[in-house]
Amino acid sequence: MSAFKEDFFFSSEVSAALADLRQLEGMIRERGGAPLKKAFEKRVGRIEGILHWFQRRQAVLRAPSPRPFLLSELKKEMSCRSSRGIASIRVRRDLYIPLRLSDLSDALTGMMGALETATKARVTLVFRESGDEVEAVFSFRSGFDGFDLKTFCQKLSWDNEDGSGAYPGFPFLEAVLQNGNGSFNWNWARGRWSLAVSLPALPAQRQVRGAA
Repeated sequence: MSAFKEDFFFSSEVSAALADLRQLEGMIRERGGAPLKKAFEKRVGRIEGILHWFQRRQAVLRAPSPRPFLLSELKKEMSCRSSRGIASIRVRRDLYIPLRLSDLSDALTGMMGALETATKARVTLVFRESGDEVEAVFSFRSGFDGFDLKTFCQKLSWDNEDGSGAYPGFPFLEAVLQNGNGSFNWNWARGRWSLAVSLPALPAQRQVRGAA
């Protein structure tokens, strides 16, 4: 991630959160009261969430080459992390994905939650085979006119709108993909926006022969 992106995704978020805390701390000293104390604790939690995902991202970037896992393992892992039916897999063969299983699962389930919070719409996730890759495609309905993609992406930087820090957003997803030569791209067609996350893939039999 470039220095510009680092500042955009992290430094500005922390600076804004700290400024909120300083303002709220002054109000608490002046007025007191349980509601202000609760708001203060919420903002503290937001900073803790930002720092948590930043540290996770840094760990991913420093990690050695990940051990490949089967696509079926990813579906199982994501199902354990979400109470919803989170994904549809339209891939006939069980392919190996050369990324880190727990990190990718966190990144994709987190992005699902972040997208739903930001769009206030139903978001679908479909895995499909595309040449030598597997695409994880998030999709939601929205008009093209009046949709500011840059502003929308800023909302998906680190956490969700309620400040709980539950969703890692783009910086963590980008780090996971960078660690395994993946990528993502936005598209718009027939009234729907889609975020296509490209994951490198290997046939299962090729991985087994290589391991032997």
